[in-house]
Amino acid sequence: MLLIGILLKNMKNLITLSVLVGILTVAILGCGADSVNEANDQRPVQFVSANPASGSTLLSNATLTVSFDGVPEDLRVTQGVIFRSGRTTTISGPFIVGGINLTITWKGGSHTLVYTVKPAPVQIVSVNPLRESLLLPDTILIVTFNGNPKHLSVTPGEVQVSGKIATISGPFPRGELNLVMKWDTGTHTLAYTVELPVPDRMALISEGEFEMGSNVDEANDDERPVHTVYLDAFYIDIHEVTVGEYRRFVQQTGHRMPDWDEISRYSPTDQHPIVFVNWHDAMAYAKWKGKRLPTEAEWEKAARGGVPEQTYPWGNTVPDGKQCNFADKNLAHFWWADEQADDGHAHTASVGNYPDNEYGLYDMAGNVWEWCLDEYDAGFYAVSPRTNPISGIDTMEGIVDTFPSVLSPRVLRGGSWLVTVHGVRNAVRFRLDPASLNNSVGFRCVTDLPPN
Repeated sequence: MLLIGILLKNMKNLITLSVLVGILTVAILGCGADSVNEANDQRPVQFVSANPASGSTLLSNATLTVSFDGVPEDLRVTQGVIFRSGRTTTISGPFIVGGINLTITWKGGSHTLVYTVKPAPVQIVSVNPLRESLLLPDTILIVTFNGNPKHLSVTPGEVQVSGKIATISGPFPRGELNLVMKWDTGTHTLAYTVELPVPDRMALISEGEFEMGSNVDEANDDERPVHTVYLDAFYIDIHEVTVGEYRRFVQQTGHRMPDWDEISRYSPTDQHPIVFVNWHDAMAYAKWKGKRLPTEAEWEKAARGGVPEQTYPWGNTVPDGKQCNFADKNLAHFWWADEQADDGHAHTASVGNYPDNEYGLYDMAGNVWEWCLDEYDAGFYAVSPRTNPISGIDTMEGIVDTFPSVLSPRVLRGGSWLVTVHGVRNAVRFRLDPASLNNSVGFRCVTDLPPN
């Protein structure tokens, strides 16, 4: 029994000792782990990689990506601009051309990258006005590069370079423009459209072909045959010459005084179209304005609004009073007037009172007949030149220079407040003696584009 008691007591002591040993072991191991973690926390951040790798060739505007195994503090670099994001740092140029030692330093470490740097190609950064914009011939373009463009040339135009900025000036030719720029490390083409400034209250009618005349059943004989005509570009007044505009002409030039009282019966305000003016009056006014009367072909192309085969300036819908001023119910005492239509006017309407056509022109149908430059020739369409046709003389200048002596009948276009719907068609032609004065006849002017 004594032996058993001794053994039990020793076993109890052993268990107690074992427990103590376990506790000490846990404590010792725990302290060791904390020491390891603390040691790891205090280990300096290490460089891992660079892209492009050290030893590579760079362009002077390159960007490097550098990785670390931790977040570097107090990071600095001998060249370039730093941007940090966690363990990744980007270093962007410009870098000095040649061999460079790019040293990166941070808290607890440093690393040197070796590169060979070549010049970056000079490239366009921005252009003002923007590519594919509409330019005037005298527009100045500003082109900014990312470096100094050497040996810069431009076609067409002239160029001046100041550092990274190139200034390009015209005059540039009208139309589609491809501006070719060349310098020592590159070439670039800028595309633009060049247009001349449009004079006030005028519209540009672009050069090109159109089909002139009419072959429809109701067409008059002098509207035939339909034929292709090419016209140079021109500007045309968006509305007929007004009473107010013509009054200023008479006051400033001493031109023949019209019968203002008679005019006011049909065109009562300064915003109504002038009437009771003959062809010579219209020519004199146009010359005073630095303009001229339109040729018959120019007038018809403008009236059609760039839309082929339409009967009226607005399309093929027969007018009912909303589109133009013609013989309607307000002229019921005339047997030919359309009593079902109402345009709101017994005589002329103020200019621009009805919708414009696709060229932005008003009253190309109705209101007043409009004098044209041409001599009237019923058979002219059969022999008309294809390019810039004009009847009666070989040159436009010939008519303009000798107009006071002209006696032959002149063409009128567009119809008036006195005619039926048949008379306001695009293709209708009319004739009058150039000295005639009429209560339904006025005019509008055109002008040529200056040469490129």
